[in-house]
Amino acid sequence: MLYLVQTFWLPLAFALAGGLIWGWVTAGRPDHRGRSGWVSFAAFLLVTAVVAAVLKWLPGRPGLWLDTVLLFTMAFLGGCVIGSLARQTRRGEQVEEAIERLEAAAETSLDPPAGLVDTHPHAAPAQTLAGAAAAADAMARGSKPEGIAAPRGGGGDDLKLIRGVGQQNEARLHALGIWHFDQMASWTAAESQWVGGYLAFPGRIEREDWVGQAKVLAAGGATEFAERAARGEVASSRDDGTLGKANIADLDHRYGSNAPSGLVGPRRGQADDLTLVSGIGPAIQAKLYELGIWHFDQIAAMSEAELRYVSDFAGFPDRAIRENWSGESRILAAGGETEHARAVRAGREA
Repeated sequence: MLYLVQTFWLPLAFALAGGLIWGWVTAGRPDHRGRSGWVSFAAFLLVTAVVAAVLKWLPGRPGLWLDTVLLFTMAFLGGCVIGSLARQTRRGEQVEEAIERLEAAAETSLDPPAGLVDTHPHAAPAQTLAGAAAAADAMARGSKPEGIAAPRGGGGDDLKLIRGVGQQNEARLHALGIWHFDQMASWTAAESQWVGGYLAFPGRIEREDWVGQAKVLAAGGATEFAERAARGEVASSRDDGTLGKANIADLDHRYGSNAPSGLVGPRRGQADDLTLVSGIGPAIQAKLYELGIWHFDQIAAMSEAELRYVSDFAGFPDRAIRENWSGESRILAAGGETEHARAVRAGREA
């Protein structure tokens, strides 16, 4: 057999290459009717030929021919296996990348532009109400984790290194007073359930094992995802440190001293639910949190120029004035209720 390899190494290399190509091209194709019978028959012939070669049933030149055919067949089949595995591995990576892109898109599209949806408080689509109901149910059965008023040492951990935590989810966790990996690592099952409902992704924390990832990162280790995120290879986690700064610099130039004053963190570690104000969805709420706007009374106290500033920063010019954020926030800050807030709460309880 070694003699045959030395003699036919170049044709064998071509057979291997042909198998690689065939395996790559045909990997994942659905079986056609009748194919399984032919495969079984071919496998039977191959096994029979191998047995015949090992037991040397065919002496002389016929045996040499049989060994040669088997050698080429094994080279081709080996190439097929390698090519198929390579294609399936690549396909798995593409699926994972697609999932990450979809998650990033889902996070950045939670608050659609005005005019593209019916904003009437009673016109929420059925799937939105169903999602809100599932989230509310998760929160009802879970337990809210304890947060801290501000990050320790003046700076929190990069929670985006955890698979499933993008920029928006990180901002919402900050609103809960969750700034560090060790906080997430200590969550109980009930607390994970509550946070999943709060983020409107029931079951996601358990499915993606945020707690397990956080334990590794809190101990100074690194996960495969964290390494990729740190290299900037994950769209939903990418932040080179300049995110939003150009926008803020432009707004500061245009509005001068009319930029609103924000807080480092929510008072007593608990932010108000700003989505109770008309025109503020989860995405805009996260933007307000970035500015240090955590409470209704902060919005209620804003001047017209400050309201224009935050509207521009959120990407919806003049929305704060058009939707009367200041007036609604004043009512909510005083413990009252608006029609929109009642509709939002009713949707969550449905």
